[in-house]
Amino acid sequence: MNKNLLIFTLCLTVLLVGGLSGFYGTSIFYKSKIADEKFITAQYEEFKKAAGIKAAANVTAYKVRVSKAQTGDAQQFRTLIGRLEEIRRSTISAEVSGKIVEIYVEKGSMVKEHQVKYEDSKPTEVSLDSLFEDNETVVSEGTVIARIDTVWNELAVRQTIANIASLKAQHAFQESELKRAQRLSTSGAISQSDMESILAQRDELEASISARKILLLEYQKKLKRSTIYAPFNGQVIARHVDVGTYVSPGTPVVDIISTGKIDARIYVPETYIHYVEKGQKIGIQIDAMGKTVYGEVVQIVRNAETASRTFPVYVRLDDPNGELMAGLSVTSRIPVTEKYQSLIVPGDSVIVKPDGNTVWIVRNRTPEEEADAKKDAEEGFKKYTPGELIAVPIPVRITAEMYDGDIYEQKVEKAADGQVRAEYVPKLLAVEPVNEDGRKYLVPDAQLVIEGGERLSPKMVVQVQESPYILKPVPGQYSSGQQMVTE
Repeated sequence: MNKNLLIFTLCLTVLLVGGLSGFYGTSIFYKSKIADEKFITAQYEEFKKAAGIKAAANVTAYKVRVSKAQTGDAQQFRTLIGRLEEIRRSTISAEVSGKIVEIYVEKGSMVKEHQVKYEDSKPTEVSLDSLFEDNETVVSEGTVIARIDTVWNELAVRQTIANIASLKAQHAFQESELKRAQRLSTSGAISQSDMESILAQRDELEASISARKILLLEYQKKLKRSTIYAPFNGQVIARHVDVGTYVSPGTPVVDIISTGKIDARIYVPETYIHYVEKGQKIGIQIDAMGKTVYGEVVQIVRNAETASRTFPVYVRLDDPNGELMAGLSVTSRIPVTEKYQSLIVPGDSVIVKPDGNTVWIVRNRTPEEEADAKKDAEEGFKKYTPGELIAVPIPVRITAEMYDGDIYEQKVEKAADGQVRAEYVPKLLAVEPVNEDGRKYLVPDAQLVIEGGERLSPKMVVQVQESPYILKPVPGQYSSGQQMVTE
């Protein structure tokens, strides 16, 4: 036990003596080199080189997407609420009596318009017989909603045709009697009273034939009306009868609302009603669908609601696919100022915060900034690249918000690479810089950050990626951006 302890003690002593000797020797060596200027300079250059290589390997410019600012028309808008309403709503009723033998629609069924052209005859221009002809011409066959039993009307038609044939036979006999009486009248063989009686019987038969023709036309019309068609393109929203139901004229069969077009009814306060006119284009936001559609003002009801002092305004919207449904809540945007010239920027370029709004512009460094960047890079052993782009914050004031279609029409195009690109971002803002630096750099064609601005710091080096948006050229401007004035 004592032998092992002795060996351990000797080893520890050797290690301590060796370490102290090495430390002493190294300290004597570097102490002699501290006064050597060439040695110190060489060590510094070697450290600087290593630090530069490491910085170059780790440097990465922050990537952003940009779009350009432009000058153009701006206008303030007011958001109002409303709802969608069908253009036409109709309760389709039976026109003849009878039992429903077939019904072809359910709630929600889409129906097509049955178009009929009516040609009215004028009694002074045509013969009496033409008035008994059917004046209906089917232009296009529409959706059949239901059919009513026609057996009794068919029997009535046959009976009336037989009656007309019988009356015509009697009329022919009476005509021959009239001719015979006229020959006898020349020789005085028949009295004037008998002659007038024969004439009256003939006229009565002609009147009876005309009455039967009218009755025949009535039965024929009833046969046509036994098939119930859709009067316009639409959708069935209610069905009141079923097969076997006995109906009479006026009995409701189905309720239909129109499709293809729909109205948005909005309520405009009296303060802004003078900004709205018939034919004006207005954007309608369908809240439940998250989409905006545009239509024309078709009607301004010039009778204000008593309590709210608002005027109902109807905006006609195209709905070819039947996506818009009556009853949906909508919000609309109407202009409440005249158009004015302003700096227009994409909505995505403005960072809105409680303490103010900011846009980040991407620009080249000034000569002074280049000198400062080079100096900072050298002092921090960082890689310096001349001509880099930097991001600079510019505080702005928003004067107007404009969505696509408010002023400029949106046009979507497909690029060569297959990507779908809009000519401008979905939201445009009219802004004004609030300081001298902003008025200097926030100018037409300035590059504005639209993606990545939340993590930027002033004068941060950035790398621009191609933007998927291109602001539409503003009408009435030269290619330089200067406003075009026309006389």
